[in-house]
Amino acid sequence: YSLKDIQQLYVSTFDWQEDTGLYLTAHEYGDDSMRGGGLIQIQVIISQAGLERDEKQLADYLPSLYELLAVSTDEKIHNKLMKRLGKATWQVNQSLDKKNPYKNILNLLTDFVFDKPTTEEMEEIKKEDPDTENMPYPIMYE
Repeated sequence: YSLKDIQQLYVSTFDWQEDTGLYLTAHEYGDDSMRGGGLIQIQVIISQAGLERDEKQLADYLPSLYELLAVSTDEKIHNKLMKRLGKATWQVNQSLDKKNPYKNILNLLTDFVFDKPTTEEMEEIKKEDPDTENMPYPIMYE
């Protein structure tokens, strides 16, 4: 593949397809208004881990969260991220065409990193309210 081909494949795979998007809260909440709270919750998790996020991406960008998972020493953060990322990773992998070269990367993650989520686990995240009690800034209403 040429660089242009790789870039076009990436965009058509992950940016134009809802089912293969690389944003955790999009998989968890879709376009629901609770997604904003989920984004704040992830930003808090990143801050609690003592890391700074890439300002060019939303806090819930899967590749960045994979990196956080790899370096996290906090067991609570690690366990929660494993479940949430596992569900989203399985969803993306199930939606990729078998001929897509990115399928191999997702197969490695689903085969060796994340446990296969149960149907109940896949549905449970959609019922959870994001924990926004410890928001990084106050929200003021006038």
